[in-house]
Amino acid sequence: MVPAYTKVPTITRVVSGSNLYQSLKMQNSTAADVSSPRELRIPVPWGHIAAKAWGPTSGSRRILGIHGWLDNAGTFEKLVPKLPSNVQFVAFDLSGHGLSSHLPSFCRYSYIDWVMDIRRTVQHLEWKDNLILIGHSMGAGVALLFGGIFPDMVKKIVCLDHINALPLPVSMFPSTFNMMYDEHLAQPSEEELQPKVMTMDEAVHRLRKSFNNNITEESARIVLRRGVTHVSEKLVYPNRDSKLKKFQNFGCMSSEELSVYIGNVTSDVLVLRTSLGFNNSALTKPCFDIRPIKARSFKMVDVEGGHHLHLDEPDKVLKHINPFLGF
Repeated sequence: MVPAYTKVPTITRVVSGSNLYQSLKMQNSTAADVSSPRELRIPVPWGHIAAKAWGPTSGSRRILGIHGWLDNAGTFEKLVPKLPSNVQFVAFDLSGHGLSSHLPSFCRYSYIDWVMDIRRTVQHLEWKDNLILIGHSMGAGVALLFGGIFPDMVKKIVCLDHINALPLPVSMFPSTFNMMYDEHLAQPSEEELQPKVMTMDEAVHRLRKSFNNNITEESARIVLRRGVTHVSEKLVYPNRDSKLKKFQNFGCMSSEELSVYIGNVTSDVLVLRTSLGFNNSALTKPCFDIRPIKARSFKMVDVEGGHHLHLDEPDKVLKHINPFLGF
């Protein structure tokens, strides 16, 4: 049973990254304690980015975890304890997800804006180079974009069951923007503004159904620890911004644009493609077509399992991740 959770209030007092991080160093400066991860709140102009940190707060092995669409930092909870104890692992909730603040109602979400979430997070942590990024699903696409925009900061990128944003033909830009802008200007009804309250079992069922049941019940409950707020012992409501359910909010990127960004990635790149994941959809197969042609090394491996394999059966992905990272 998932324990009742009280949402952490938004930070209103801006704390400098160095001061906050120094206090964390004082709390834990030696061995990793993956059983007691630390919650972080990173101040941003619209509120905060919520993050979860495992392991020591110093050292050269630094990994940033970027989750997928409608997921949150909890997606890495079963993977991290199996990594070496001297690894610093920070997973954060992208804006609008998990425990992170939502963007103002007049703003929309996009891959490029989530790249800025990564930039803000690593700046706050004072991580300047040799970054290792592990991205799942949409988070893998965001990680690769970051690697193309800030190639000197990134050492290695692991993409779990995804590689790029879904490219949109340029000919579809006018009609897509037409729909996107009209939808963005439409005023939501009072009913739409009200959080949808449900039982935890209903929330688990809805989450599993959204992935065609290719996520175990245990994994779904782990994700929902950060994904819902309890309003009573039995009732919860989703934390994520309802705007996220509209894919066109993510912005339009053509294959030509994506090729420029991804083509500028110079790090080592490992892609793990699952047998029951995105590669099986005609809609999402084009996401795997654009490759980082300047990468120091590029390897794509097919593994048996579902879209959340790293959470359902972490050992199946770690057998490929650990050698790639030199662990």
